[in-house]
Order: sequence, then structure tokens, then C-alpha cells
Amino acid sequence: MTQPVCSAPKSPRRYLIAALVALFVGSVAALGILKWAFNPKPGTPELEIFKAVLQLGVISVAAAAVALLSFDYQFQRQREEAAGERRRQDEEKRRDRDHQEALRQAELARKSLEYREEFLRTILRRATSSYAAVKKARRVLRARALRQEANGKIVLTSAYDEQVDVINDAQLDFENLQADVDNTRPALSRPDEIIAQLHAVDEYLGELIKEYETERPGFTVEGSAKQLAEFRWLQDFLDHKGNLFTGKVVHPFHDVQRLLRADLLNPQLIDFTPAVARREKEQRGSADRAAYPGHPPDRCKTRGGG
Repeated sequence: MTQPVCSAPKSPRRYLIAALVALFVGSVAALGILKWAFNPKPGTPELEIFKAVLQLGVISVAAAAVALLSFDYQFQRQREEAAGERRRQDEEKRRDRDHQEALRQAELARKSLEYREEFLRTILRRATSSYAAVKKARRVLRARALRQEANGKIVLTSAYDEQVDVINDAQLDFENLQADVDNTRPALSRPDEIIAQLHAVDEYLGELIKEYETERPGFTVEGSAKQLAEFRWLQDFLDHKGNLFTGKVVHPFHDVQRLLRADLLNPQLIDFTPAVARREKEQRGSADRAAYPGHPPDRCKTRGGG
């Protein structure tokens, strides 16, 4: 069934024009009737009445025309004012949207700087912690794993096992730090150099662990010992001069420290907003998984070391 079409409301201007035409027609008709009925002659009262009616018609038509022009002016002015008000409201809405977007961008930029600083501090803290663990293991090995014999220094099993376990954890952390830096390059001014220095430390500690894997089965029983001279990398690691240790661990770590601290002192270095947005999305996903435990969490692949 078709819906009735509602006609648009008629403009008051149309009524005013109709009234003006009716007044004009009425005046002409009245003059015609007077002319036909009385046929006024000069100097007669009928002629004066005829003139008065004529003047009244002219004045009425003129007044109606003035009213029409005034109405048109007022109507046009109201339309312009309404259009101006709509433009003003639209402009206010646009400014409000721009203001809200600017606030959102400023908040993202603030979170970006906070996230970047948090990331750099975390990398620096992890690298420092692992380096300190390696230095401590080095000192403990010298004190507990070595014993001077007539035919030279020997390596004791128990302390060797304990401290290599510490070194192994540190090596895995340096390996993972390389992946973390590589995955977050925009946060750093010189990521390739940091990765190279972390790799140098990782490589040296990896050689220590490989040597442990090779030589440890040679200890015949628990509590037995082997000559330190049989351990190339352990000798260098425990040597106070430690040329390879200094060049592949100490200096690279200090370079990593220097580069990370330089980036921390330059908070305007990089726009890190995409990473912030990605982290917020991940946090929302974690919250959703916590709210709906029936959905299994994503399984992330972790990088391991041999």
C-alpha cells in the first residue's frame, strides 16, 4: 500500500501575494462598478468618491507591495541567519573533533614516549643483570672451581657445574635481547650496532658453554677434576687479563650501555605510536582471553639456544 505524499507547507509569501492580487482586483472592480453605476461628472460628489476609492486602491496596493518587499527581506535575512548558525555549529563541531583528535594524538605520543623509555630501560636492565651474573660467576669460579696442584691448576666439578649454569642463563638472555632489539628497531637510533655488540657477548658465552658440553663428560666421577690447561675458553674466562673476554664481553657490554643511555637521553628520537597502539591492542586481547577462558591463548614461539 502506497503511503500518502505529504505536500510541503505553503509559504506565507504566497498568501501575501494572493492577498495583494485580490486587493488590486477588488480595487479595479470597485472602480469599474462606480464608473458603471454613477458615471461621475466633473465637479460632482460621485467623482470625489471615485477619486477617493482610486486613491485608496493605489495606497493599498503600494502598502501591500512594501509589505511584500519587507517580508521578503525579513525572510531572506532569517534564512541567512539560519544558514550562518548551521555553519557556526558545523564549525564548532569540526573544531571539537579536531581538538579531540589532537588530544588523542598527544596522549598516544605521551604513551609512545613512556613505552619507549620503559622498553629501553628494560633492555638496559636485563643486559646489566646478565653481565653482572657473568662477572660474578667468573669470580666464584676462580675462588671455588680452581685448585692449585703440583702439576698445575685443576677444575673442580661441583663449582664448575653451578657457575656454568649461571653463565648459560646469561647467554640465553643475551640471545633473546638481540631478538627484542631487532623486533623494536624504531625505538633505537643505532639498533644494528647494539645487536652486533650483544651478539659478540652471546658468541663468547656460547663458546664457554660448548666447551662445557664437550669437556664435562670427561670428568669420570662426581667430585673429580681435570687440568685447567685442557679448557681453552675457560682459561681465557678466568684469566685476569682475559684478552678475549675483555674484547668480546666487557667492551661490547659497555658499548651497549652507552648506546642505550644515549637513546634514553633523547626522548624525541622516534615516533613510537604504532608500537603503543599494537601493545594496547594486545592488552585488550589478553583481557578478552581472561574474560573468556574457553578460548585458548595464542601460542608464541620462543627463541631458544643450543
